[in-house]
Amino acid sequence: MHIGIALEIKANAERKKEIRDYIWNNILSQYKRAMRLGGNFLVLRIPSQDDWQKILNEMTSYTKDVPETVHFIMTPPMEGSRYNGVLEKGNWDFINEITNE
Repeated sequence: MHIGIALEIKANAERKKEIRDYIWNNILSQYKRAMRLGGNFLVLRIPSQDDWQKILNEMTSYTKDVPETVHFIMTPPMEGSRYNGVLEKGNWDFINEITNE
């Protein structure tokens, strides 16, 4: 099962990195993940629907607590679906590894 998360952080470069690092290291650290397209779109491997809800709850709570504007959108959990677009081959290899497990 996998999900996509689009993330937009409106902050100076230093705070943007701090916020992104917090999300990456504290909310998403237990999941196998790929972060592509300038750090704004993530693909995550999740074990269950419960993990999707946990990520949603933690992301919502954190983004409401920081003074900067942070927006995100999550896809529903998917099994066997594919992402499409134009990326470098190495990016697709890793994304496909996550979505095909």
